[in-house]
Amino acid sequence: MQHAPYHNPMPESAGKWLAAAIILLVLSVAGLIYGNHKREEPPQRRQAAAADKGWKTERLSEIRRQTAAPSRQTVVLKEPQPASAEVAGQYAAARSHIRAGDWPQAVPFLEAAARAGYWRAQNNLGVAYLEGKGGRRDDETGCEWMGRAAAQYVDFHMAENLRMCLAETFGGDYRQTWLALQPWAEQGHVYAQWALANVLLYSRGDVPQDHRSGIRWLGRAARYEAAAMKQLAACFGLRSCAHEYYNPAVSAALDAVLRERDAAGWWQRLAAKLGKRPNAAYLSDAEKREAEQYIREWRHLDNRRLAEAVVGEGAGADL
Repeated sequence: MQHAPYHNPMPESAGKWLAAAIILLVLSVAGLIYGNHKREEPPQRRQAAAADKGWKTERLSEIRRQTAAPSRQTVVLKEPQPASAEVAGQYAAARSHIRAGDWPQAVPFLEAAARAGYWRAQNNLGVAYLEGKGGRRDDETGCEWMGRAAAQYVDFHMAENLRMCLAETFGGDYRQTWLALQPWAEQGHVYAQWALANVLLYSRGDVPQDHRSGIRWLGRAARYEAAAMKQLAACFGLRSCAHEYYNPAVSAALDAVLRERDAAGWWQRLAAKLGKRPNAAYLSDAEKREAEQYIREWRHLDNRRLAEAVVGEGAGADL
């Protein structure tokens, strides 16, 4: 008996497509595993790995240079303590009332400790005025108290509070804060640099605005503080931040680079890399081309060189 020759029911082209799909599936699973592994690494290890790679990139502008990434800033401010046991007791009583939700009872104790110079009481009193807790709302007075607190001690929360105060309120006496922040900033304290940048960018009181210096200090802080880097991206896109340095191409490019870095795994980073630029809709065609050029230049820079490049292109300044 003769048998009909064996007939493969799957065309050769379909088999190739199936093989390609299997390979793609394997790569996707491997990418997800790798992305999850990277997420589990501590930030210090990720930063060290990025620095050790020593990214090499072709620079297409005048900022062609390869500088070593600096070590994490080590300037630590010593937290001022209450001047006396009496002041410490006043602040403790205020905190007890705050925890009980009784701000009207807390404010008199806060005022006593704040006028004695205790920075924590000054900061909390500023919050009370800004939010109208325990009395009338007074943004200017609240921000002045926060400014006095920041003149003594500044951390992330103090720098953020001061930024919001300066950007959203008018007036205020920040000269003491400005004078106190400068030596800390010069020594390399990141949050002092960030706070000083905002005093120079937004102060409408007795400290004259200096947008170029403000952007330089913001760039220095951005080398280590992610919130400062994001503010730097917004600053070039907002005329209210530094009107003479408004540069939407720089703003959109830095925003796109940061979005790529925020993506968790390689698949998400690829999607961010190839996707539409969310902040590019308002750009002209020439600005879009300029932004894409910046993105190609900046994509693989470490934070220090990224901040240097952005400030150099956007404000013509060196850090």
